[in-house]
Amino acid sequence: MITVYNFKDDNWENDFFYAYSPQTKAVAKFRRTDSGALTMGYNESIGNYDYISALTSKKYKSGTVIRAKCTFTGEGAPLLVFTNELVGGEDGEMRYGVHYEVVAYAGGMNVWHIVPCPEDEKRHIKPTKIHAERFEIAEGAPVEITVKIGQGEITAEVNGHAVTVAHGDIPSEFYVGFTGCEGDCAFTEFSVEEQ
Repeated sequence: MITVYNFKDDNWENDFFYAYSPQTKAVAKFRRTDSGALTMGYNESIGNYDYISALTSKKYKSGTVIRAKCTFTGEGAPLLVFTNELVGGEDGEMRYGVHYEVVAYAGGMNVWHIVPCPEDEKRHIKPTKIHAERFEIAEGAPVEITVKIGQGEITAEVNGHAVTVAHGDIPSEFYVGFTGCEGDCAFTEFSVEEQ
């Protein structure tokens, strides 16, 4: 079964909630453009770009495939994310515990395992890059990210560049979603395929 979300209206929000990295400095929400894309941008109040993530309210299991169609400009880094660990923040927002990201950016693709690290006063996270592949993605070009979450492994693909990586912390149940960070990102579609 495949569920496809486009963002031309607010109906997608019925199946999602916002979540934030421990390093997020402002709790912001996606904005919808006239063309129906979800975007974020530079936040003057923090002097940086917003980090915004939306996760499915439903948990999924191993074998699930998620996809996003998106674009970015500058240093933007659209990504797909999954986690089974969330905690409440000071203002009631949800914050990530251990989570995984498959990131597209101008220099290619990265796969990250990210653990909260409160003792790191600057970043509040401990990221470990478990895969990097270098290829060019032109600014504003269409980007398609696909992630299959298996038992103990992730198969990630960005614009036809694919890799399978194993990691011991991959949960068997998880929330899935998409994130914009580090620059201007725009999402036009997100889908979830259950096996």
